Amino acid sequence: MDERRQYTRLLKSLKIVYKIADPPSEVGEGLSEDVGEGGIRFSIEHKLSSGDIVSLEILITTVANPIIATGQVIWVKKIDNAEFPYMVGIKFIKIDPLDRCRLITYFHKLIEEGRLDEMYWLGELDKYKTEKTDESSEEYE
Repeated sequence: MDERRQYTRLLKSLKIVYKIADPPSEVGEGLSEDVGEGGIRFSIEHKLSSGDIVSLEILITTVANPIIATGQVIWVKKIDNAEFPYMVGIKFIKIDPLDRCRLITYFHKLIEEGRLDEMYWLGELDKYKTEKTDESSEEYE
């Protein structure tokens, strides 16, 4: 399969707080599977629909304020997880440049500290790749 992603993604488990922007909905929580400059994949409790616009807060334990973004649901998949039975692929459509920079800085810090057991590079940076993932499913760029 051809790699269609524009950005490198990192496997990292982060807490996500989200809500559908229009019509406004209750706040939901999820857990990320991977994240990159262009989007995020995470598991959730309640099903979303492709095309939904969601407000996101990405919570990083070492950063005081969450990363704020708006994204569009690109795909939804049912998974075998009792707590979070749906996986969604979100493409960022709005993220403040400062928040994008904070996200990138966080991952660079993990690399510098040698904490690669907590993440894996996917994409063109083979230097850091320590695990191959299944690239057969449709995901965000």
